[in-house]
Amino acid sequence: MSTLAEIESAVLELAPAERVRFVQWLDENRCELLPAEAGDGTEIAEAQRREVLRRRDELLANPALAQRFDDDYFNRLRQTVADVRAGKASAG
Repeated sequence: MSTLAEIESAVLELAPAERVRFVQWLDENRCELLPAEAGDGTEIAEAQRREVLRRRDELLANPALAQRFDDDYFNRLRQTVADVRAGKASAG
């Protein structure tokens, strides 16, 4: 497999679950895969930037939409991410 067309074809032949794993892998390795002249891989797409700004504006216009985090929220989030990366499904 050496051409972009061959790679695209192979990706499209993957089962849905395998495509999900491929996209996750691609996202996790984006910085290593891009040449230095392509940027550092941290830039977001214009559509993503617009969505972030839209959500910010929505929260600024209606602060009641914001949800508070309890003191342990980020610890639980870190653990959930670690579990997913380790292949464990969270029981709840």
